[in-house]
Amino acid sequence: MGNAGFCILYPDARFADHGRIERSMLAGRLDVELCIFLERPDGFCPVPPETFARCDAMVVYHKLRVDATLLNHAPRCRLVVRAGVGLNNIDLSACAVRGVPVCNVPDYGTHEVADHAIALMLTLVRGTASYNERLRAHPQKGWQFEGIAPVRRIFGAVLGVAGLGRIGTAVAERAASFGMKIIYFGGKGNGKYERVDTMAELLTRSDVLSLHLPLTDATRRVIDRNAISIARPGLILVNTARGQLVDTAAVCEGLRSGRLAAVGLDVLPTEPPDEADPLISSWRSNEEWVRGRVVLTPHAAFFSDAGFAELRRISLDIALLFLHDGQLINCVNERELKALRME
Repeated sequence: MGNAGFCILYPDARFADHGRIERSMLAGRLDVELCIFLERPDGFCPVPPETFARCDAMVVYHKLRVDATLLNHAPRCRLVVRAGVGLNNIDLSACAVRGVPVCNVPDYGTHEVADHAIALMLTLVRGTASYNERLRAHPQKGWQFEGIAPVRRIFGAVLGVAGLGRIGTAVAERAASFGMKIIYFGGKGNGKYERVDTMAELLTRSDVLSLHLPLTDATRRVIDRNAISIARPGLILVNTARGQLVDTAAVCEGLRSGRLAAVGLDVLPTEPPDEADPLISSWRSNEEWVRGRVVLTPHAAFFSDAGFAELRRISLDIALLFLHDGQLINCVNERELKALRME
């Protein structure tokens, strides 16, 4: 490692500029070495064993699984930073057993995700993507406003928010400015919106449902056949949270039956999508029954140039503060670490 005092490893980086932002933050410093490896589409980890062995901290995105097996290859690693919010690729208990704190970056991309959720909703409610495609196919014959479903008035409609945290609240505030009535389940709330007691009530009362829940055993496939069967007929579903909250086979059935009017999904159970999934297959074929009723984006709700740069800077700052000063920011396995210390 030469003159470097610390080695920070990026084993699955999501940027292709060779760490331009990160290296500019360390300009002139000789006490930190950055080892940056790009994420591979096939999931293969390109990091040599010797690099794992000498890293003092890891900044990981979402492809790499950080578990006991990987930590055994990184005996010097003292910190794992998740460059993002979700923690489904990190075994928090395994890290705690090794005495390794895990930190995430929960306070970035809020505006981007909220904007994206609203964009999906508006696209579906107003039929903008469908009008555009119809005009592209037939500029003359397509010059008509009828025959696109669903096209609705958004003013006065009910938005159900599942998970009124930072992002859910930002979505609610945006939707309220359109004159929508906001109800929610999950989250602390702030007294501005109506809280309902169950997910079932949220489903039965919502014209549009926007998901902002973490992925847990309790929330996995929270939108399944049963949920769709009790939903208000003609529900529009938007998911910018976690793909596994939604059973896409059930969504496909719900769209066919008309119980669901439309869906906007930024996240899917399998990413990139499984082309054998009936929803994906029908969408790709642009079958008439699904046309204009499904909008998919590639797990991009969090992204903007400014937001992604912010994420990268914060992630490295978290690692540097810990390695230099022992300061922990946004530690998510603190409870597990304390419990093990008390044993």
